[in-house]
Amino acid sequence: IIGINFVNVDYVYIDMSFRVDINSSFNTETVRRNIQTQIAKYLDFRYWQPGEKVEWDELLQIVKNIDGVRYVPDSNFSPSSDIEVGFGELPRVRDFKMYDLNGNILFDSNNDALEIFYQFNS
Repeated sequence: IIGINFVNVDYVYIDMSFRVDINSSFNTETVRRNIQTQIAKYLDFRYWQPGEKVEWDELLQIVKNIDGVRYVPDSNFSPSSDIEVGFGELPRVRDFKMYDLNGNILFDSNNDALEIFYQFNS
């Protein structure tokens, strides 16, 4: 009999916090959802390669490139350095805080890991 051990993957949690200026003609909730969707695509476990790292500037670019986002100051963006992801680990956003430019909270996940939505491909 050959023994097989199944071991669950370990997560490397990413805590995100940033200030953002959203165009007044866009719904803040829609912009937030679009940001989280694009980040989930970047961190999609189906395409994640062992030894890759989460690059903070990629996360910053994702936020900056969302429709409705006018400005994201990098001085208030966290994480502010790359995050190493080891073999047998996957990245996952745990904390997501979004503020306006004055520091007023727009969204706080309260340290709950964000739900992961995957694209349906037929």
